[in-house]
Amino acid sequence: MSATFTFIKESHTYLEDGRVVPSVTQVLERAGLVCYSHIPAAILDHKAEIGTAAHAACHYYDEGDLDESTIDTEVIGYLEGWKKFRRETDFTAELIEYRGVAEVDGMRYGYTLDRAGLLQKKNILLEIKCTAGIEISWGPQTAAYEMALRKPGEPVRRRVAVHLQPNGKYSLVPLNDVQDYMVFKWALGLELWKKRQGRTVGYGSPRTAA
Repeated sequence: MSATFTFIKESHTYLEDGRVVPSVTQVLERAGLVCYSHIPAAILDHKAEIGTAAHAACHYYDEGDLDESTIDTEVIGYLEGWKKFRRETDFTAELIEYRGVAEVDGMRYGYTLDRAGLLQKKNILLEIKCTAGIEISWGPQTAAYEMALRKPGEPVRRRVAVHLQPNGKYSLVPLNDVQDYMVFKWALGLELWKKRQGRTVGYGSPRTAA
């Protein structure tokens, strides 16, 4: 993990020693593992705003300084789902919205995970999700976060998504496919490979035969 990284919130950019480091989300999107092209832009933007607001509400709730009078009506259901999860489980958050830059196989990436802590007395990594359905990117995404946190010799953390619903309910989605780690490393390698090609022949341009 780097101690010299900078995060630019507006553009969701990670800088390390002045150089851009790809984020987990960017890596997965550019590898084709996250695709919302079939959703109209206006609807997608609105859903993203709701998701961001729901994450913020859960964050403030966990920190004990949430003013519920400020919560939008479209966000209340997701917050109620999170509160229900916290009531019904013994989850203890040790890290909340934790951000950093990590390295795997010599490749560096930026990340912001939702929660890490203890559930049923076991180390766990939790992601809060407010999407309509389960998405294939969740596994590689959480694998990236788990690798970022894990120290040499430590056991692998369990990975779970808390899938919040607008009606105040939630479901726990276990993310236990060991290939998730390989998939993220492949996607990260592809991202860095494309950048190297871009520096030599122009990003996205075919190499001209000599």
